[in-house]
Amino acid sequence: MANKISWIDAIPLDAREELLHDLSSNAQADLVPLQINDHVYWIPMEVNLLISALEDKTVQDIDPPQS
Repeated sequence: MANKISWIDAIPLDAREELLHDLSSNAQADLVPLQINDHVYWIPMEVNLLISALEDKTVQDIDPPQS
């Protein structure tokens, strides 16, 4: 019978420790709320700024490399 591996066990130990530290630090000062339908997600400010830039169409597409 195979052992069940939870998703946290699949992450390397150093990354797991950093993730658990970040989750337990209660440092939501740099997070902003984003509401999608009836759900509120807390996202980093940088992601929110990127979303705003995409909505305002101030981000230009990168031209594909020419071969």
